[in-house]
This record gives sequence, structure tokens and C-alpha cells, in this order.
Amino acid sequence: MEFTSLETEDVQEQEIVPESKIVSESSKDPFKTAVVAKAAIKREKLSLDDYEAYKVDKGYAVRLKYVEEYWWVVFQERMSLQEQEDVEISVNGETLKFQRGRETIVPGRFLGGADGTTYFKFTQIPGQSRKKGVRVMTFPYTRLKKSSEAEFKKLKLKGDLKTKELIRKYGYDFNPGDFDEDE
Repeated sequence: MEFTSLETEDVQEQEIVPESKIVSESSKDPFKTAVVAKAAIKREKLSLDDYEAYKVDKGYAVRLKYVEEYWWVVFQERMSLQEQEDVEISVNGETLKFQRGRETIVPGRFLGGADGTTYFKFTQIPGQSRKKGVRVMTFPYTRLKKSSEAEFKKLKLKGDLKTKELIRKYGYDFNPGDFDEDE
């Protein structure tokens, strides 16, 4: 059997991995290479699906991979005409648009964005100054159940294709809410 340079390096360097613990970014003594860091993950009987080696200033450290959760949710219907018709949430330059009152799948980072979109609701009593009332979510929602990335991508693709078809038929100046589900 022929070894690639990575496999050979893995076998050679696995022996010099410190036995102590997994090294974090703040550690003064990070791993010298990514291969050594991955060997430490294996030695600690951790899954490479869950942990990863990543570059730090003086070498490599190990961290738990970020695994995004996906949820079936329903965004609350509009309570007034001042509220947006659809829910639009942007996270790190990526924007998703969701219909209110319909079950949909939302990535966890966008639910975090929805949780962060709040405003103060003030109370006004005649003869008194305006008082700060309560903080209200702009896009309240109900979590129904967990979903998966594959389910989300399938549903998003279906929505993207439907939107592109409507744009092809009617141009960019149309309101998707004016069209029936089956159109």
C-alpha cells in the first residue's frame, strides 16, 4: 500500500501529539500543523464530523464545528397595516423572505435575526408624558418542530423557481401576494 504525504505525516506526527488536552485558540501552545490537531481529535475519541482544526496565530487549534439548526415555524400574521406584509430578515448580507401565517423552514441564524428585531411600544395617557412600555418582537413566530438543511434547500429551491417564473411572466414590478398558490 502506498501512503500519500498526508497519511505519512499523520502517522509520524501522531506520536508527538501532547497527551494533555485539546488546544483552544487562547492556548499558548497550539498544535504545529492541522494534521497534528486532527490526530488529537482522533486520540480524544472525538468525531471529525463534530470537531475541526483551524488556523490560529502560531499554529492550529481545535473547536466544535458550528452546526446550524433548521426549524419549521409560522410567522404571526400582521396585526396592523404598519407592519410589513412579508417577513424579511438579513443575516451577514444574506436576505430571506418569508410569508406570514404559513408554515416554513427557517435556518437558526435567521431566527436569531428575527429575535433581535424588536421595538419599544410606548403608552400614551392623556395629560401624562409618553412612557416606555414593553419591548415587542417585530416578527413574532411559533416554532413547530426541527427540520433539516436538505428539507430547507428543497423548499427554498421550490420558492426560488416560483419567484423566477413570476418575474419572467410579470416582470420585477409585481406583488407575490397577489397570486394564488396554484398559479
